[in-house]
Amino acid sequence: MTSPQNPPPPPQPPRITTPDTSRRPYITCREVLDFVMAYLDGELTPEQKHEFERHLAVCPSCVNYLETYKATVRLGKQAMHDPDEPATGNVPEGLIKAIREARRHQA
Repeated sequence: MTSPQNPPPPPQPPRITTPDTSRRPYITCREVLDFVMAYLDGELTPEQKHEFERHLAVCPSCVNYLETYKATVRLGKQAMHDPDEPATGNVPEGLIKAIREARRHQA
């Protein structure tokens, strides 16, 4: 009850807050797997990247998966440094003939 002696308090301005991510659920490991390529390619929005890295901060399994994935990509690129370079070592003649035959059928 207000009276002339006790006026109501003035209205408070709206509070501006930032999202409290500490209480929000983490993305799942499955979601990390679904977005790993986009993360590595820098294609996530800043908020998606934040959520991705927030999950990594608490999930050693996903950190390990990400490191393994990056190593696999790096090794794959090293293995295919020049796909037009002739094979080295002993390549069975039968394999060479089969590849040439398959290429003739594709043309």
